[in-house]
Amino acid sequence: MSVSASSSHARNAGSKRACVCEDVILLQRLSHEGQFSIETVFREIKVHMKELGASVQTCTAPVKSMGLWNRIKIILWARQLRQKLIHITGDITFAALGTDPNKTIITIHDCEVLDRVSGISRAVLKFFWYTIPVRRAAAIVVISEATKRKLLSHLPKTPPSKIHVIPSATSAHMSFDPKYKLSPTPRILQIGTKHNKNLPRLIEAVREVECNLVIVGRLNVALREHLEKAKVSYENFVDLSDQELEDQYKACDIVSFVSLQEGFGMPIIEAQRIGRPVLTSDCSSMPEVAGRGAVLVTPTDIDSIRSGIKGLIADEALRRRIVLAGKQNVERFDTKYIAKAYMDLYDRVWQTAP
Repeated sequence: MSVSASSSHARNAGSKRACVCEDVILLQRLSHEGQFSIETVFREIKVHMKELGASVQTCTAPVKSMGLWNRIKIILWARQLRQKLIHITGDITFAALGTDPNKTIITIHDCEVLDRVSGISRAVLKFFWYTIPVRRAAAIVVISEATKRKLLSHLPKTPPSKIHVIPSATSAHMSFDPKYKLSPTPRILQIGTKHNKNLPRLIEAVREVECNLVIVGRLNVALREHLEKAKVSYENFVDLSDQELEDQYKACDIVSFVSLQEGFGMPIIEAQRIGRPVLTSDCSSMPEVAGRGAVLVTPTDIDSIRSGIKGLIADEALRRRIVLAGKQNVERFDTKYIAKAYMDLYDRVWQTAP
């Protein structure tokens, strides 16, 4: 059965309710540099959970998830929390090896790594981050229907009823501030530089477009050389605070997110919440997340990306229509609705635990 933060949740989320499960631990990773998205989302969800009557605490892993010994330490540390209902919020799903299977929920944000690696590395990742945690958890949460389909393709013996779809939530501090007129040189914002973010094709797509490409994320030598060779005007920012990232959204004219694969696609709804037109991919989770509030392109087709960008730059009416549709779409991902969906799931797992 899927749980989604839709309008049906919206009608009920405003009122206080007594939850059956009163003790919940959000078990999270100790972040590496630049890893904050999961923690930021659940920090805000936790506030609304408490408003719903839950006793929720966050426990952060004592060491970073690096190397065999550190990961064994995380499993042993998680074992000490077995009496509580544990929600592993992402990334360190292998911690489920130490928790009570009847009281464990895991959130899986994507399966992208399984398509990117091969050989023994893939076998180890699949077994300890997906197969065993999924088998041991009472419930699995995925953040989109696309991620659910992908997970089931990798683990076909998993009962679909065990997987619940609860989307990611937008940040509550971002406010709608639309911008319909373009800057003299349009600023196109790109969030992320990993392989799946498809930056090389975006660079080729804007090669002949008069614009300034604003890239948030660390650029390797190959990407910098590609930008210089293509003579693309660009700015690069890394390790931005929440406020600094919001400032970049507000300063831009268009948000480009033409990834090859995403478990969700947070920049889509962040752009929609602030009021910027979105260009994103017609595959994976992105159409599901964007709704009608984006121009969809084929991410493997440079001409398709270029045409989408030129269309948004040339057509103010299109930009306005996309922004207003995005404003409506983003209401589905309000933090208080997501918090209620999680609380409902906690209650069901708690009630069925021996």
